Amino acid sequence: MFLMLGALSLWAQSSHGSPSTGREGWYENKGQIKQTDGRAAPYVSHSLERGNTKIFLLKPAGIAYQFERAHYPEGYKALMAEKHLDPEQMKQRDELSKLVRLETYRMDMYLEGANPSPQIEATGKSADYVQYYNHNVLDVHHYEKVVYRDVYPHIDWVIYTTEEGMKYDFVVRPGGNPGDIRIRFKDQEELSVNAAGELVHGNRMGKFTEQRPVSFQGNKQIASSFVLEGNVLRFQVGSYDRSATLVIDPDRAWGTYYGGASGDYGLSCATDASGNVYLAGYTISSTGIASGGHQNTFGGGSYDAFLVKFNAAGVRQWGTYYGGTMNDYSYSCAVDASGNVYLAGNTY
Repeated sequence: MFLMLGALSLWAQSSHGSPSTGREGWYENKGQIKQTDGRAAPYVSHSLERGNTKIFLLKPAGIAYQFERAHYPEGYKALMAEKHLDPEQMKQRDELSKLVRLETYRMDMYLEGANPSPQIEATGKSADYVQYYNHNVLDVHHYEKVVYRDVYPHIDWVIYTTEEGMKYDFVVRPGGNPGDIRIRFKDQEELSVNAAGELVHGNRMGKFTEQRPVSFQGNKQIASSFVLEGNVLRFQVGSYDRSATLVIDPDRAWGTYYGGASGDYGLSCATDASGNVYLAGYTISSTGIASGGHQNTFGGGSYDAFLVKFNAAGVRQWGTYYGGTMNDYSYSCAVDASGNVYLAGNTY
């Protein structure tokens, strides 16, 4: 029976320790991650959450990607946006909340023929931590990097976080053979290597694009490419010095979810000459949208327009609401040659 990791990842009520001073990384699994039947999931080593996507590092050597999407009954979002509810509205909201449905989609990748018991090391331990009191799991730290040592003979698998999300490398030490690396994909709906040599891996709820791999020894780049045979991916690597360490680095193109705790709708995007990306739409969310922008608080009504700017690496530069005390919607944005941004929509 296929196990949905959405139910597996039962995030408990928690209390943070000292505040984080940097981006969050891979949270160690000390027993807070559960299966659908409530039992522990010891085969999960670490986890990472980005928006509506959860990523689980698996034992002995694999990654599970889970996408989540909430489906709300008609009228639920409007009631949730109301600041003051009368008793009848509260009753209606409670009834509608029972009809909220969570859709999940999980797809996996694992290293075929890998070491069945690699040594897993985590580095870059956080100063802050999370307490899962209702699981009796305390002091759960996150880490910048997780390394599967000798996942193949003389080859390490290094997985780490970036501002855009996650990344992984294969470090082939002298004596290692890149031909041993075989990644098998499971349960995806889309898997291909496109004309640009990029790997596309996804399903109906989202996808990842891994750019053509870059391999190098020191400052010297080594020609490399993806070879996809059915559901198994391997690397084709050009001539290199086998007495020195080779790093195979598939670069994942950035992608991000953007939104708060309620409904968010992105309807338009634009780019400028510097590669910055602008996203426009409208939202019910009163948090998680605006920072450093023209209007940093929700205006009112059920919907506000929003506009957000990301740099070329996918890091948010600023985000803003735009709206008054009633409903406001943005449908399009554009950027001119001087970098001015234009937002269009309608308002009540």
